[in-house]
Amino acid sequence: MSTRFSSVYPTFSSWLHAKKRTSRYSKAILTRHNFYRDLSLNNLIKLKITDINLSKKAYRFLSEGEKTLREKAIDVLNLLKEGYSFRKSIKKNDISPKDAWKHLGRAIFKRFGRIFPKKYDFIERPMFIYEKGQIRNITVRGSKDASLIGEYFEAVRVAMDTGKAHYLKKFRHLKIIDADGKVRTFETNLNKIYEIREQIEHPEIKEDVYHWENASI
Repeated sequence: MSTRFSSVYPTFSSWLHAKKRTSRYSKAILTRHNFYRDLSLNNLIKLKITDINLSKKAYRFLSEGEKTLREKAIDVLNLLKEGYSFRKSIKKNDISPKDAWKHLGRAIFKRFGRIFPKKYDFIERPMFIYEKGQIRNITVRGSKDASLIGEYFEAVRVAMDTGKAHYLKKFRHLKIIDADGKVRTFETNLNKIYEIREQIEHPEIKEDVYHWENASI
């Protein structure tokens, strides 16, 4: 025998359609139900915010398992922006719908039965950057900085392919404030960038660097 949704409403559907569910309280219940469809109304009310939304949690405070899920969720977001469906995006990244929603929060939304990405978000994520002749692993505060880094690495690619450093000119005086409040700059000396590339010899480092160079959203 299935558990009643509440003392008044036997099912979630009956609760949902009993009246307009537009209040702040009702929207919170709807959000929680998206994650935990088998819970009663009382248990949904008792859920902690970390049970339903980790998108605002600083990357450095995530557990190792949560960091892995955060990075997979960001990849899901990138694929959504490329036009992939939510189902294909989560399957490609081996992450459950619940974990994807939990780490993306308001960066995605549902409309007409489909899930879409918002243009910008403020989710912290790790990325690589070339700075002062070194590869730096930093945490950025959202999609705008991530996109700028992605644009930088596209300029790096073109500059290296053509041997023309002027493709990097735009980034000479640009700065990023990372999640720790540190000012980050872009390496624009093409000779130093060639040297950095030569240092990337370990397969795992190479794979990680190339992955985050393309994580431009």
